[in-house]
Amino acid sequence: ASTGSSPVTRRHESREEALQSGLSMYPHADKEAGRYLMRVRDFSKWVGENEELVQAGATIGEGRIKDAERKMKIVVPPSLRELYRLHDGVEMAHGYVPPLLGESSLEEMLGVIRDADLGWDLAKFLPFFSYQNGDYDAVELASKEGRVVRLDPKSGDLNEIAPSFEKWLDAAVAQ
Repeated sequence: ASTGSSPVTRRHESREEALQSGLSMYPHADKEAGRYLMRVRDFSKWVGENEELVQAGATIGEGRIKDAERKMKIVVPPSLRELYRLHDGVEMAHGYVPPLLGESSLEEMLGVIRDADLGWDLAKFLPFFSYQNGDYDAVELASKEGRVVRLDPKSGDLNEIAPSFEKWLDAAVAQ
């Protein structure tokens, strides 16, 4: 890394390094990773342009994501992983993507969901967005496109709300 570059620039100095660091556990990741990177970066740009509507956490490195994965015994899929690299948490008017660890974190959210024992298979769906009404959005871990479902804690139902994480980002911006 050059000494004059910012931490954000250094973190993504090599696009190939950014794509491969943490994506190799997904067989479809190599084909999809470039698209995820660009779409999440578009969302990140929107976040920066709408600071009056959105509060975003700081950028984090791959090491911190891997530490959180080990601690929570989860694997963060490529699309969500890139969002966490750019923003460790995003708060919007209708809900939030929690930071990975700490107060009001993904770790806490998963604990609440596990304790509620609603029959959701957290090995297949990783909740990543909490709504003010108590619902959660979760990415389907085996989905090539990163299909997103809404988890309703009142009924226990899971309903598809977006066929891909990209479409979910579009919908989040529109709300």
